[in-house]
Amino acid sequence: MGIDRVPVGSWARIEAIDDATARRELTRLGFEEGADVEVVSRIPFGPVVLQRRHRQVAIGRELARRVRVTTTNLPRTGKAHRTRRQPQRGEVGDF
Repeated sequence: MGIDRVPVGSWARIEAIDDATARRELTRLGFEEGADVEVVSRIPFGPVVLQRRHRQVAIGRELARRVRVTTTNLPRTGKAHRTRRQPQRGEVGDF
């Protein structure tokens, strides 16, 4: 299934990217084969917005059709959404 058909809010694992140019472009952006991504939004007749770790990328529908995925059930609180540690009382420094 192409990632353009994954429901918004769902997670998917990139299994294959059909052509070399698309594979190179997405790998450069951090969306390589084997990566778990979340479909954040899908704009009607427009791009699909994906998130991996703390990076969101909008890709066109044609490119999204070439990204073959399987859906996964990753929790919303998984590694990709880990928040920054907040300093505790009395601590000083950049976290």
